[in-house]
Amino acid sequence: MEDIKFSIKKGQRYKRYLSVEMLIPYSREQVWQVITSYDTLSEFIPNLVKSNRISNSESNFLLELVGFCEILNFPFSLRTVLEVVENFPYAIDTQMVEGDLQSYSGQWRLEEVEQKKNQTLLSYSAEIVPKLTMPIALLERQLNRLLPINFSAIRQRLDIIYAGNSQIATPK
Repeated sequence: MEDIKFSIKKGQRYKRYLSVEMLIPYSREQVWQVITSYDTLSEFIPNLVKSNRISNSESNFLLELVGFCEILNFPFSLRTVLEVVENFPYAIDTQMVEGDLQSYSGQWRLEEVEQKKNQTLLSYSAEIVPKLTMPIALLERQLNRLLPINFSAIRQRLDIIYAGNSQIATPK
């Protein structure tokens, strides 16, 4: 798998801090176009079954996400409605307003890499507190498995959309 840096840190009780980052050989604007295609995210993010922009304000709106996976051969679904605030093309802040977690807030950041033209450092950080009925060890295991897959899916989507526009040759 590509060079994806990922960590989960424990906070008080059930609180977890997530951090994921990956260097992507596309411009910040190209990466922005892919990660803000909210209504089509479920077409290329493997564990996302629904992604629906609920309100239509330009840079501050609600987004419904429904994820699905199997944990120990049992189907598991997680729904959140997020308030999304965009700061084009630098950051996307998200805060849960309702859903299957006790609390969630996250941020996507896009940073140009000065010494490497048309390269973007895409990072995601989040603070998650599951409901007490959700086994934290199983949630951590799924996050460890799925978040790197999701970042790879973003890179693959960029390769499909912008094939030939990357400044770095990508392995086929």
